[in-house]
Formats: sequence, structure tokens, C-alpha cells
Amino acid sequence: MSTCVALILFALALGIHASEQARLPVFGCETFATARSIASLQSAVGSHDVTVDSVPLGATEGDMLPATVFFPSVPSRRIEVVWRGGEPERGPRYVRLRGQPTDWRTKDGVSIGTSLRQLERLNGRPFHLAGFGTDAGVTVTSWDGGRLRSNADAQCRLLVRVDSLPRLTRKQRALYEQVSGDRTFSSAHPAMHALNPRVGELLLEFPMERSRVPGTPPAQER
Repeated sequence: MSTCVALILFALALGIHASEQARLPVFGCETFATARSIASLQSAVGSHDVTVDSVPLGATEGDMLPATVFFPSVPSRRIEVVWRGGEPERGPRYVRLRGQPTDWRTKDGVSIGTSLRQLERLNGRPFHLAGFGTDAGVTVTSWDGGRLRSNADAQCRLLVRVDSLPRLTRKQRALYEQVSGDRTFSSAHPAMHALNPRVGELLLEFPMERSRVPGTPPAQER
């Protein structure tokens, strides 16, 4: 292959990558609600990089479900889609981002790594969330009427888990114990503010009969 041809192919590859960057949509119900095939979702998210994998169900490790993974080779864009009954024609059951820095953002700018204090600023006020050490995974239970409250529509709801913490020191462990347990806490609790956990998971949950994803709390107060 000549140097000229190699440079052309390299430039085309860069162009494709830049195009996919530009097409990355908002992480929200409107992006995924109408998807009824892998191909339609490929078009919506601008990715030809797709694989099938098994992902954990809910906030805790355990049962696994097959999922379609978009951008599996690009960690900053990876997104997991579990289909209703395992059939894309029935639409998504849930769409998830978790664990690692990502280029995806909600319409309000929330992403993996957004801190509790940043969420308060985006929301315009404190909010409530489940305690540490429970199956709910420190999920936001109510935005308390703030700007981040979800629209109560039939498409889906956004679950935000603020459970990402660094290795705790002895002092931080004492703070952690103050906001642990099967009850809700205000984000303004002094221990929560001191720990300042970060968003570790964003999950769009779509209606599926009367069931919900295990490990999630009841529907959030809007």
C-alpha cells in the first residue's frame, strides 16, 4: 500500500470517528423509547460497534441478563441495552451507563462521575437518596421539586445512583456509617456532603408490565 493511500484511509477513519463523536445523543428517554431493532438504535446512537454481552441485573452482582452493548471497544461511550423479553422488537427494558467515565450526558448535564454537590447545584436544592449498604445502591429517591425532577410520562424514568466512593479512610468510614441503612437521607446531611459521593450508574427504566428492575426503589417522587 502506498503512503498516499495509507494517509487517505487514516483520514477517512478519523472522519468516521469524529462523525460518531458528533452524533452522540442525549442520554434520555427520547433517544431510546422508539427503538424496535438493533439497527434502529445503531442509527440513533451513531455506532456500528455492537456486541452481545451478559450484564448484572440491578444494583448488586448476581443474576445476569443478555444485553446489546454499543461501543464495546470504546469505554467512554459504552452503553448497555437490555430488551424486553430479550427481543429488540418489543423495545428496551432498560438502558444503562455504569462504572467508568463516559461521554454520555443527560439533558441537564448529569454523567458518570458527577458529584453529589454538583447534583445539588444542578437541581437548585438538596434532594433525597437511599442510604449506603442497601440493594437500592444509593439511588436518588426524590429531587424534592428541584430542576432535575423527571417528567412523569409513560416513556421511562431515569434512575441516578450516587454510590461511587474512593477507598475510605477511618474518619470517612465513620461518616459512611452515619448515612448507611435502609432509609433515605438528605443530600445536605453533613456526612453526605463530607463524603461527596459521585454518580456511579445512570439507568433508564422502561415500563414492563407491573415489574421493575430488582435493586431499585419505588418510583421516584417528582
